[in-house]
Amino acid sequence: MFLKKYPLHGVALCNACIGLLLFVIVIALLNAINQAMWRATESTIRSLIQASGEAIANAVRRDVQSLESFKESLLGADAVTPVAAIGLMQRYVATSPFSQVAVVNEQGRGYFADGDPVDINNGEEWHNFVKDASVSRTYLNAQGQRQVTMRRPLIVNGRHRGAVYGSLSLETYAQPSAMDFFDGQGLSFMVSAWTGEYLIASPDALKQGNKTDFYAALAASPENKPERIAALRRAMNEGKSGSVVMNVQGRQTYLYYTPIFPTNNWDMVSMVPVDAMHQAANYVNALVAIVCLLILAGLLVMFSLTRRHRAMALKIKARHYRDFLFHTLSGSTDSVFLIYNASRRSMEYVFENLERVLGIPMRACLENPAALFKHCIFKPGSRLREDFEAASIRDARSEECYIINPATGEKRWIKFSLVPRDDADGQIYYVISLSDITEEKAMRRLLKDSLAAAKQASKAKSSFLSAMSHDIRTPMNAIIGMATIAERHAGDPERVRDCLDKISVASRLLLGIINEVLDMSKIESGKLLLSNAPFDLNDLIRDTLDMIRPMLESRQHEFHLHMDISQPALQGDTQRIQQILLNLLSNAAKYTPDKGRISLSISEKATLAPPMSRIIIVVEDNGFGMSPEFQKRIYDSFARSDDERVHRIQGTGLGMPIVRNLARMMHGSITIESELNQGSRFTVELALCRQQDGGRWTAEPPKEEPEPPQRLEADQTLLAMPDDFNGKRILLVEDNELNMEIALELIGSMGVAIDCAETGQQAVERFAASPESYYDLVFMDIQMPVMDGHDATRAIRALNRKDARQVPIVAMSANAFAEDIQAAENAGMDGHLPKPIDLTLLRDTLRRWL
Repeated sequence: MFLKKYPLHGVALCNACIGLLLFVIVIALLNAINQAMWRATESTIRSLIQASGEAIANAVRRDVQSLESFKESLLGADAVTPVAAIGLMQRYVATSPFSQVAVVNEQGRGYFADGDPVDINNGEEWHNFVKDASVSRTYLNAQGQRQVTMRRPLIVNGRHRGAVYGSLSLETYAQPSAMDFFDGQGLSFMVSAWTGEYLIASPDALKQGNKTDFYAALAASPENKPERIAALRRAMNEGKSGSVVMNVQGRQTYLYYTPIFPTNNWDMVSMVPVDAMHQAANYVNALVAIVCLLILAGLLVMFSLTRRHRAMALKIKARHYRDFLFHTLSGSTDSVFLIYNASRRSMEYVFENLERVLGIPMRACLENPAALFKHCIFKPGSRLREDFEAASIRDARSEECYIINPATGEKRWIKFSLVPRDDADGQIYYVISLSDITEEKAMRRLLKDSLAAAKQASKAKSSFLSAMSHDIRTPMNAIIGMATIAERHAGDPERVRDCLDKISVASRLLLGIINEVLDMSKIESGKLLLSNAPFDLNDLIRDTLDMIRPMLESRQHEFHLHMDISQPALQGDTQRIQQILLNLLSNAAKYTPDKGRISLSISEKATLAPPMSRIIIVVEDNGFGMSPEFQKRIYDSFARSDDERVHRIQGTGLGMPIVRNLARMMHGSITIESELNQGSRFTVELALCRQQDGGRWTAEPPKEEPEPPQRLEADQTLLAMPDDFNGKRILLVEDNELNMEIALELIGSMGVAIDCAETGQQAVERFAASPESYYDLVFMDIQMPVMDGHDATRAIRALNRKDARQVPIVAMSANAFAEDIQAAENAGMDGHLPKPIDLTLLRDTLRRWL
């Protein structure tokens, strides 16, 4: 009743409630943002410090191992005399990080590498070890540098015959890039948990109150209670990791500490001011606040507009739509207004501009209101005319129509709006407005086209993210999987070496993907700039061949080089020219079968501009070749051939788009001549400026017989795992050889019998050929040649056998976005296991379905 009597007050109350609700939501949102960004920043700091500490610990262990290797070389030498031993030590010092090396006998006497005698019974550095530790406590040398001593015992025939000592400065392990972060506001350093002394620190860290003692630096701030500092010291001495907020030089500072060498109580500590950690969150908060202010302003504008609209409606009703108002409006607008008395079936008022704007005679409309609809052509199915003639309209109606002006033949789009009103006498009036929306219609069409373009851009972005997710997760799966296998076979050097080789290959592939994506991003955004420095084309070709030679030799390719350049002294961007060459040559090496033939030809073409030189680069091979269809889209980002042989080779589909864009930026071009199974020929033409001097150089390098590649055999044994699924059999569908090896190793270690398929088509055939209930589970990759995982799943589900609809099918793919998981579910899959494969998730998946 209150809202009906005071509608404007009701609107104000509603807006106030909306504003209050918005305020509560914003406060909750800001709080959630602050907490989430604090956790993310804290995680980043911890990861950085842990990685830095692990790098230092690994470096210390590496140096201990180096000293151990030197000791073994001493023990392995025949009749080592003091002079010979000094010679060995001098050669070792020259190539090792140690500043001094000494060898002593069981009495503690011996020689330094420089020939000076040494007696370890005298000197702090010789007795500063914890029990049988290999690394001493830190100490100051004669130059005031903090260093450590490492030792390895000399054991001959089971007897202690002396030891090898090596000393080096702790600054050897400094990592400047990890010591300063957060734009210089964050600091990290290594301290002794026992004493608090700074062992490795940047100059900025040494300014924190005390130059040698971390605990004293904290105690310098009165806000830091002694018991809190004591608790921190106790935790660090107990080898714990943790975080705490302390006051450092008047600023609340986040401290994170973690042990990196527990034997010597070495800890890595990071310090970041709390306000620096909140900077990103403050920026987001400001944006949210601005948006909220805009929304509030919108509410105020909406309230104001609503108030004005209602006031106008009341004003018009109070004046009974006086004739003078309509007369005034008809002369100043192109919109036509009519008042129709639905109770009497009569048109009571028509704007005088009806004929001028729409070409409809005003008298005809007054005499026969239905004549209005003879000129207005509505969409099929519209009932506006029937309801108008029956006077059955009780709610506002609005439809679009078009009118052909009888006088000019011009087609105009009209918005036909009808609003019913009750008179004080109980009669029903229709207020009709006819608004010309021809331009608005054109604008909407333009907006629709723009929306379609925006959706297409969004789709391209999603495709980019999906492709990157797959291409990045594939080598990451190899890295994580091989690391897991290596860890489980730590006692098998050959197996570990094989894993590390494969991790290295996958890492290089991942780096290549990242570099190519960054290059493509710079090119598309127009931010890639080319340098113009002088260079010698001979040297550039020689360096490029040195880089590509290992790949050529590993595939045993026959390689030919022909150069015919009158002036190799040129100017240009050598890095990008070399990138073009490496992309073309590596593609030729990868997509040519072993013992293939690859040639590189460099020549020049005469130009009308003497300072310029047109360099012609031709790379030809007798490899797989390309279909005409793929040649049309080879320059599309992430384009890959449908050839099954190509899918077995790692690649991003960005190399050729980058080559073409770089060639165009150098005012050049690229052409392709290719035929399936016959090979390919790429011709790149670049416009480069000559230098003042230059000579002629032609080369035809001798053919070298490449050595056959070596293959390391891998131990297939994994450490026993707690779950055993003996008697269960799964079908593993995976087209990547390395991913297949990882999956076989990890899944097979749990006692599961495994059958393999390399394509979706093979998976369907194997399943169809197997007895019913033969397979207990199917692991299905998604992106595969011939038939992908989605189609393979649908084909299996469609087989005319009972187990085809019951067997669990789990996607095992690097496609891990939400839409990918939904697509797998839509195809009939029961679950999703993302790559890289996580052992815990794998075990949980097997437990669930087996």
